[in-house]
Amino acid sequence: MSETAGASLVQDAYEEQKNRIDNIVNEMASAEDTEEERVWKEHVDKYLKEIERYQSMIKLLDIGDEELSQRTSVFLDILENPEFEIAFVGTIKTGKSTLINALLGHNFTPTDVTPETAALTKFRRSEKDYIKIIFYNEEEWKELRASKSQNAVEYNDLYKRLGAEEAAPKWIGHEAIKKELDGTEIEEKVAQWTSSKYAEHFFVKEVELGISTLPEWFPPQVLFVDTPGLFDAVQYRSEIAEKYIRKADAVFFCVDVQRTIREEHDEIQTVFANSNDNKSKVHIVATHWDKLNKPIVDNWKKQKRFFVELFSNANFFGSEELAEKNILHSSAYMYNLCNHFDENIDELEIFARTLGLSVRGDDDEKIRGLKDQLLEFTNIEKIKKVIETELVVKYKQLMVDRIEKIYQELVNNYRQGIREKRLENESK
Repeated sequence: MSETAGASLVQDAYEEQKNRIDNIVNEMASAEDTEEERVWKEHVDKYLKEIERYQSMIKLLDIGDEELSQRTSVFLDILENPEFEIAFVGTIKTGKSTLINALLGHNFTPTDVTPETAALTKFRRSEKDYIKIIFYNEEEWKELRASKSQNAVEYNDLYKRLGAEEAAPKWIGHEAIKKELDGTEIEEKVAQWTSSKYAEHFFVKEVELGISTLPEWFPPQVLFVDTPGLFDAVQYRSEIAEKYIRKADAVFFCVDVQRTIREEHDEIQTVFANSNDNKSKVHIVATHWDKLNKPIVDNWKKQKRFFVELFSNANFFGSEELAEKNILHSSAYMYNLCNHFDENIDELEIFARTLGLSVRGDDDEKIRGLKDQLLEFTNIEKIKKVIETELVVKYKQLMVDRIEKIYQELVNNYRQGIREKRLENESK
């Protein structure tokens, strides 16, 4: 990149980020705060003033650093929207959406046999049920289409079959839609905007769902984020997932226990590489655990031992202790069946037999008596407990610690860039 182009890049980034800083400061000044909010804003004000000071020095010295500019933009995003985000990631059809439904206690998001999650989908507790849809603008849509793999056959076929080309002018660049819902229509509206049954889903960048029935331990500042599949045939969508790995306060990577773990090795390494060296924020969830032969007696114990050994090295968890703690198993599908027990009693009987539980084929009462045991075997309540007691309860302090760490890294990078530029100027 030429010096002129670098200076122009810095100028543009500086002006954009200065405007964002000014907007954040103005919004902070206009709000009436609780004591807790006032303390938070004092921290934010300190960060913003320092970042602006360093950006001014960078501009003055004509230092062009696109990566630093992008990282600063992410940092400003976090300050502007201080939310605790728990991201669910993985390759296509590894059960991310099914796991989220189980944890939230309802089938809010579609889980059909075709890959469903193409848009980033956020879930949070709110006083009223609502859905907010954000669409791709024209520039983003061009980038997305240009990022399609030559092997995107399924994407191309579906795009054509649903008549998406005709629908494109209506939705690309459409202003955001926010609509209050009543609880009975949540699933239908989420499917309309995110399911691969509808042409609209191609043009949706992000969906946010506010749900009034989520439990009290789920504060409004905490979000579950269902991400597009990693290594999607449309690279743009995969990059959205990778961005959230870097941005998220915690990551649950879903891997189908039926697949050879070597197939997921590179994807999991990508998660750790993008975790900002905070390895403890990553959890690996082995989904579809109930599909193993003799899952309780033998196979999961062996499988987990293999996982722990594979992911204990420095490229992953970095210790056997953390790997043992943060590798979990789940059967979200069976958990959801148990929550509608009488409707699914025949399938649950098969599940009970798979687990080696003694059940007579015609004894429905015996199956009902095993409900609590079956729920425990799905391991969903344990994952909920991890989220509640290790993340949500501590979310405010975890957010402050993370922001402080990112801030210090940015300041160190700014200082390094300034030192190098001064040495360069002195040597001339």
